[in-house]
Amino acid sequence: MQKPIETSEMAIPKISKTAIIVLLSFFCVGLIIVNFNWQLENEHLQQFADHKMQEAADAKMDAENMQGAFDQKLREVAILENRIHELEKSK
Repeated sequence: MQKPIETSEMAIPKISKTAIIVLLSFFCVGLIIVNFNWQLENEHLQQFADHKMQEAADAKMDAENMQGAFDQKLREVAILENRIHELEKSK
């Protein structure tokens, strides 16, 4: 007669220490690869952000230069208008 199977003997394979070490090694290598990919992606995103920040700084500088040129032209127009009024008064 066969003895009944106990739960501790049911289809639970015994895993050797070597197999556990191999599985953990693969898991660690996988984590290292994922971490490396994340670092590469972060570097790429940082470079992209730096590039966009530089573009924004350049655009701000251009806008400030254009504002300065516009202000200069307004001053020149005001000077010319004053000159015209002076000439009209002197007639």
